[in-house]
Amino acid sequence: MAAYKGPLEHRMVCNSADEIVAAIERLPVCGEAVIVREGRKPLAAIIPMKDLRLYERLLAQEEDRLDAAAIAESRASAGPRESWAQVKSGLERQRRSGAPN
Repeated sequence: MAAYKGPLEHRMVCNSADEIVAAIERLPVCGEAVIVREGRKPLAAIIPMKDLRLYERLLAQEEDRLDAAAIAESRASAGPRESWAQVKSGLERQRRSGAPN
């Protein structure tokens, strides 16, 4: 197993199936994430369950941040808005005139 040259430098890197199995077996003891790679290319990470909860929380926060940014961008690029009263009035006019919706 080689050292991973990235933000998790102190963590293990697995290059073969045998190393992956050994890392999973050692996971409860070492409690560190393991980088799985093919050659020099990182493919995945094996993380302890305690870190999974943190990952899920951080992922949810990032998704919320991206959603809020998309909403803000959509609102900024939208044209003038109509109030519900204006929309309702327009629909009533269409209904009275027999125009299709």
